[in-house]
Amino acid sequence: MIDESEEQKYSFYKISNASGKLQCLEIKDRPLTREMLDTNDVFILELYQQVSIWIGKGADVEEKKNALII
Repeated sequence: MIDESEEQKYSFYKISNASGKLQCLEIKDRPLTREMLDTNDVFILELYQQVSIWIGKGADVEEKKNALII
């Protein structure tokens, strides 16, 4: 049996190469807000039974391609 608190846990990641090197950074700030999304990057929201990828309009090809791999 799965503990209900396990189902409510989630992880949120930012995929960016703004520093010149591709990085996957976990964002631990809670609660999540729309303002956390940057249209120049890609974000991954990992839920208990689902993974969602948000791709900003200004995200480059390297960020988009690697987000799907990650």
